[in-house]
Amino acid sequence: MREPQLIIATGTKGVGKTYTTCSVIQEYLTPNIKLKKPARKVLIFDVNGEYTNEELIKNKFRFRTQTLALKDLEAWSKQKRIEVRRILPVDADGNEVGIEKYPEILKAILHFYRGGMLILEDINKYLIETRDASIVGALTTNRHKDLDIYIHLQSHQNMIQLIVKDQGPGIAAMDKNKVFEKFYRVGAETTRTTKGSGLGLYLCKRIAEFHNATIQLTTNTPTGSIFTVTFFI
Repeated sequence: MREPQLIIATGTKGVGKTYTTCSVIQEYLTPNIKLKKPARKVLIFDVNGEYTNEELIKNKFRFRTQTLALKDLEAWSKQKRIEVRRILPVDADGNEVGIEKYPEILKAILHFYRGGMLILEDINKYLIETRDASIVGALTTNRHKDLDIYIHLQSHQNMIQLIVKDQGPGIAAMDKNKVFEKFYRVGAETTRTTKGSGLGLYLCKRIAEFHNATIQLTTNTPTGSIFTVTFFI
């Protein structure tokens, strides 16, 4: 079975992310017999309305897009036809919805769409402060859906930040400088009830450092923790 992909494209406005993404789409729609790579369909959550046929023609791309209503997504997802569709942030009557509704649309897309690539345009525009853990979980555990996900992040001031918040019991001040150490676990060994190896946050820090990023732990309000990963570009 093929391994699904999670791709992140980032950069400041005007650097050519959309053009690059269109190039990726065109390649994705084209079968490669030598590599045994079949063509697959593409769905775009086009929150900025950038993937119009006028723009595609202007930039000499061969494929074209058609707008797909959210209510028709499940049926379209089951079809075998190789094509590109885009979902706009609108309601059932075609009226544009507020940005606070975007996560609900994304949640429906992740629930119904299978067997292709999903392009998420400027996801940090509407998802940074979401508390819906099911959306984050669906984005990071897409293997069972046979779904490739391509994420656009609009960066500012030469950096982007990935922020993960929880509302658990939090981490004591005395432990905050130690949780990224190898094998370190919070709490007393004799009273601890949770299982673990003490490697999770250590590996997170190592992976961040490998990508020239930093990871920071702060306290959430009223309870819990906030982990901020900062990528410098």
